[in-house]
Parts: sequence; C-alpha cells; structure tokens
Amino acid sequence: MEAVEKLLKDDIRLPTPPAIAVRILDLLKRDNFAFRHLAEVIQTDPALASRILRLANSAFYSMPRKVSNFETAVAMLGGNALKNIALSFIIVQSFPGEKGGRFDFEALWRRSVTSAVSGQLLAAEVGLKSDDIFITTLLQDIGVGAMFLCRQNDYLAVLDEKSVSGRMLTDVEKEIFDFDHAEVGAGLLKMWGLPESIYCRFDIITNRMMHRRNYDRSAG
Repeated sequence: MEAVEKLLKDDIRLPTPPAIAVRILDLLKRDNFAFRHLAEVIQTDPALASRILRLANSAFYSMPRKVSNFETAVAMLGGNALKNIALSFIIVQSFPGEKGGRFDFEALWRRSVTSAVSGQLLAAEVGLKSDDIFITTLLQDIGVGAMFLCRQNDYLAVLDEKSVSGRMLTDVEKEIFDFDHAEVGAGLLKMWGLPESIYCRFDIITNRMMHRRNYDRSAG
C-alpha cells in the first residue's frame, strides 16, 4: 500500500472533497447524530437538495405519491439512503466532467451510475440487505479516474495495452503501476474519511465484476 499512498499523497491534481462532504462526514461521526441534522446540512447546497428531490420522484424509488419538498423526500428515502446518495453525488462532482477524448470521465460515471442502480436492484432480488451497496458500487471504479489524473501517460498506456491484448484491466494496471484501481480507490476514500464498510469491499466487487466487463479505450 506504500506505493498507493505515495501516488495519492504526492500528486496535487487529485480533487479533494468539497466542504459540504467534509461537514457530512464529520456529522456522521458524532454519537448524537440525527438524520434531521444531515438534512439540514444538505439543504445548504440547493443543487444537491434538488437532485435528491428529483431522485425521490424517479421511477427507481416508485413512491406512491409525488414528493414535493425535501423534508418529505428525506422521510421517504430514509437516513442511510440519503447519506449514500448525497456522498455519491458530491464525490462524483468533485472529479472533472471532461467529455470525449481518449479518457472520458462522463462515460466512466455513466457506467458507474448504471452499476450502482443495478447492484441495488440485484441485492434486493437476492435478499441482500446493506445500506452501502449503492455508494460502494457507484464508487468501485473511482480509482480508475484517480490513476489517470495522477499519471495520465501511464494510464493511457494501460488502456492501449488492454485494447490490444484483451487482458484484464487490473492485470495491466499491476504490470505498469504495481497496483490496481481497486487499491487506489480504497486508498483515496480512506484518505477522504469515508467509512471502512464502503472502501473495504472494493477488491471483492472488482474481482467479481472484472471477468465479465469490457473497458473501452475512452473510459478506462
């Protein structure tokens, strides 16, 4: 892990969590934490609050009636879902939104959101209950973006080799970097102060999904 820590520590191009993310994480660490306090913090960011309200009204949650205000959305979604959704949006938005080119962050996040929704639906189908499934699955490839931002030329070489050889992405990453994106993602989220229950599952998720996933050249 020393090589991962050096990568994350020495490179100044990596984003840092916005102030509201830090406030949410600090709040979650308190013994007297209440989810109404979390709702109050989130409402200080109108854009984030409105996105959560839109999500509460989406087909994914299938609410019996239209949710018209943030307080109702909080009550319907539940505290843990609210926590995970808020942190997910904030962390994703802290990375570049650059579109196109050889590395497409928009494509990376689009696939991540699809994985998160699918993961939650599949978990419900098999009776697996975990409050962290959505955010864990959403952020499972955050290390891909971090590795690209830290050493762009090296990561483009990873994508080139993956495209030509058809080898697993993690194998090529380890060959060029000596570690893979699951390790980097876990290290980054640990550095940011996210709960261990989220980042400690990255290796398990990556190993289960990598054998059936094709990463294209543009999104890693």
